[in-house]
Amino acid sequence: MNCPHCGSDNTRKHSIIYQEGTSHGKGEASSWGGAKYTTEHLSQTPLAQRCSPPERPGIGKLLSFLGILFSAWVAYQVVILFRVPPERSWWVKAGAFFSSLALLRIFWSFVFGRHRKARYDELYAAWEKSWVCVKCGESFVEK
Repeated sequence: MNCPHCGSDNTRKHSIIYQEGTSHGKGEASSWGGAKYTTEHLSQTPLAQRCSPPERPGIGKLLSFLGILFSAWVAYQVVILFRVPPERSWWVKAGAFFSSLALLRIFWSFVFGRHRKARYDELYAAWEKSWVCVKCGESFVEK
Protein backbone atom coordinates (compact mmCIF):
# COMPACT_ATOMS: atom_id res chain seq x y z
CA MET A 1 0.00 0.00 0.00
CA ASN A 2 1.49 3.34 -1.05
CA CYS A 3 0.87 6.59 0.78
CA PRO A 4 -1.34 8.94 -1.29
CA HIS A 5 0.43 11.96 0.25
CA CYS A 6 4.12 11.19 -0.31
CA GLY A 7 4.07 7.99 -2.40
CA SER A 8 6.09 5.96 0.13
CA ASP A 9 5.46 2.22 0.41
CA ASN A 10 6.52 2.30 4.09
CA THR A 11 2.94 2.09 5.44
CA ARG A 12 1.30 0.06 8.20
CA LYS A 13 -2.28 -0.72 9.19
CA HIS A 14 -3.76 1.05 12.19
CA SER A 15 -4.78 -2.29 13.74
CA ILE A 16 -1.20 -3.61 13.65
CA ILE A 17 0.26 -0.41 15.13
CA TYR A 18 -2.38 -0.48 17.87
CA GLN A 19 -1.62 -4.10 18.78
CA GLU A 20 2.14 -3.62 18.79
CA GLY A 21 2.05 -0.40 20.81
CA THR A 22 -0.49 -1.42 23.45
CA SER A 23 0.40 -3.36 26.56
CA HIS A 24 -2.00 -4.66 29.21
CA GLY A 25 -0.76 -5.82 32.59
CA LYS A 26 -2.15 -7.06 35.87
CA GLY A 27 -0.45 -7.15 39.25
CA GLU A 28 -1.31 -8.47 42.67
CA ALA A 29 0.20 -7.73 46.06
CA SER A 30 -0.62 -8.37 49.68
CA SER A 31 0.18 -6.58 52.90
CA TRP A 32 1.27 -7.83 56.32
CA GLY A 33 -2.31 -7.58 57.52
CA GLY A 34 -3.50 -10.00 54.86
CA ALA A 35 -5.15 -7.44 52.59
CA LYS A 36 -4.80 -8.20 48.89
CA TYR A 37 -4.47 -5.56 46.21
CA THR A 38 -5.02 -6.00 42.50
CA THR A 39 -4.17 -3.48 39.83
CA GLU A 40 -4.49 -3.36 36.07
CA HIS A 41 -2.20 -1.42 33.80
CA LEU A 42 -2.58 -0.12 30.26
CA SER A 43 0.39 1.36 28.45
CA GLN A 44 0.34 2.78 24.92
CA THR A 45 2.80 4.49 22.68
CA PRO A 46 1.63 7.85 21.27
CA LEU A 47 1.30 6.30 17.80
CA ALA A 48 -0.75 3.39 19.13
CA GLN A 49 -2.98 5.87 20.93
CA ARG A 50 -3.49 7.78 17.69
CA CYS A 51 -4.28 4.54 15.85
CA SER A 52 -6.75 3.26 18.47
CA PRO A 53 -10.04 1.75 17.34
CA PRO A 54 -13.22 3.77 17.89
CA GLU A 55 -14.68 3.59 21.38
CA ARG A 56 -17.72 1.44 21.93
CA PRO A 57 -20.84 3.54 22.45
CA GLY A 58 -22.32 3.83 25.91
CA ILE A 59 -25.59 5.21 27.16
CA GLY A 60 -24.10 8.56 28.04
CA LYS A 61 -24.06 10.66 31.18
CA LEU A 62 -27.27 12.56 30.47
CA LEU A 63 -29.36 9.44 29.88
CA SER A 64 -27.83 7.79 32.95
CA PHE A 65 -28.72 10.79 35.09
CA LEU A 66 -32.26 10.94 33.68
CA GLY A 67 -32.66 7.21 34.29
CA ILE A 68 -31.69 7.57 37.93
CA LEU A 69 -34.11 10.48 38.40
CA PHE A 70 -36.93 8.58 36.68
CA SER A 71 -36.28 5.45 38.76
CA ALA A 72 -36.32 7.47 41.98
CA TRP A 73 -39.64 9.03 40.93
CA VAL A 74 -41.07 5.55 40.15
CA ALA A 75 -39.96 4.26 43.57
CA TYR A 76 -41.66 7.20 45.28
CA GLN A 77 -44.86 6.71 43.27
CA VAL A 78 -44.99 2.99 44.08
CA VAL A 79 -44.86 3.72 47.82
CA ILE A 80 -47.65 6.30 47.49
CA LEU A 81 -49.81 4.25 45.11
CA PHE A 82 -49.72 1.05 47.15
CA ARG A 83 -49.82 2.83 50.52
CA VAL A 84 -46.81 0.93 51.82
CA PRO A 85 -46.35 1.11 55.61
CA PRO A 86 -43.29 3.13 56.74
CA GLU A 87 -41.48 0.08 58.16
CA ARG A 88 -41.47 -1.56 54.72
CA SER A 89 -41.14 1.50 52.52
CA TRP A 90 -37.33 1.38 52.27
CA TRP A 91 -37.33 -2.15 50.81
CA VAL A 92 -40.18 -1.38 48.44
CA LYS A 93 -38.49 1.84 47.28
CA ALA A 94 -35.20 0.01 46.69
CA GLY A 95 -36.92 -2.78 44.78
CA ALA A 96 -38.95 -0.37 42.66
CA PHE A 97 -35.88 1.80 42.02
CA PHE A 98 -33.63 -1.00 40.80
CA SER A 99 -36.40 -2.75 38.86
CA SER A 100 -37.34 0.41 36.99
CA LEU A 101 -33.66 1.18 36.39
CA ALA A 102 -33.14 -2.28 34.86
CA LEU A 103 -36.27 -2.00 32.69
CA LEU A 104 -35.22 1.46 31.55
CA ARG A 105 -31.77 0.16 30.62
CA ILE A 106 -33.32 -2.60 28.51
CA PHE A 107 -35.68 -0.12 26.85
CA TRP A 108 -32.83 2.30 26.04
CA SER A 109 -30.74 -0.53 24.63
CA PHE A 110 -33.46 -1.24 22.10
CA VAL A 111 -34.28 2.38 21.28
CA PHE A 112 -30.80 3.93 21.18
CA GLY A 113 -28.60 0.85 20.92
CA ARG A 114 -29.40 -0.03 17.31
CA HIS A 115 -28.45 3.39 15.96
CA ARG A 116 -25.29 3.59 18.05
CA LYS A 117 -24.23 0.07 17.11
CA ALA A 118 -24.75 0.77 13.41
CA ARG A 119 -22.63 3.93 13.69
CA TYR A 120 -19.95 2.06 15.66
CA ASP A 121 -19.86 -0.71 13.04
CA GLU A 122 -19.27 1.91 10.32
CA LEU A 123 -16.46 3.55 12.28
CA TYR A 124 -14.86 0.19 13.10
CA ALA A 125 -14.98 -0.93 9.46
CA ALA A 126 -13.26 2.32 8.44
CA TRP A 127 -10.66 1.80 11.19
CA GLU A 128 -9.90 -1.69 9.90
CA LYS A 129 -9.14 -0.17 6.47
CA SER A 130 -7.01 2.66 7.88
CA TRP A 131 -3.29 2.93 7.25
CA VAL A 132 -0.53 5.27 8.42
CA CYS A 133 2.55 6.28 6.47
CA VAL A 134 5.69 5.77 8.55
CA LYS A 135 7.60 8.29 6.42
CA CYS A 136 5.28 11.33 6.52
CA GLY A 137 2.94 10.31 9.39
CA GLU A 138 -0.28 10.82 7.43
CA SER A 139 -3.23 8.50 7.99
CA PHE A 140 -5.39 7.36 5.09
CA VAL A 141 -8.16 4.87 4.33
CA GLU A 142 -7.69 2.01 1.89
CA LYS A 143 -9.94 2.38 -1.15
